[in-house]
Amino acid sequence: MPEFVYTVVTAGGATSGQGGIMAIPPSSKGMPPAWVSYVTVDNVDNRANQAEKLGGKIVVPPSDIPNVGRFAVIQDPQGAVISIITYAKQ
Repeated sequence: MPEFVYTVVTAGGATSGQGGIMAIPPSSKGMPPAWVSYVTVDNVDNRANQAEKLGGKIVVPPSDIPNVGRFAVIQDPQGAVISIITYAKQ
């Protein structure tokens, strides 16, 4: 299996990423290319569960990204999707 490549995008001399680019992973086969927005939250697990309790859906369950933080993908009752993330403390 080829190595996973994730390119971090920065702007204006920033020391942390403002974006990232990657190939569609095998686990998402059939997904069209897309730009994904992330919202920083205080606790990914709690917020994903709250979204589900309010009628939303957890599309990708809370998962760790090594050296970055924890993320999840949630969907509202109308079908809109967004990613949430809690960054690891540096």
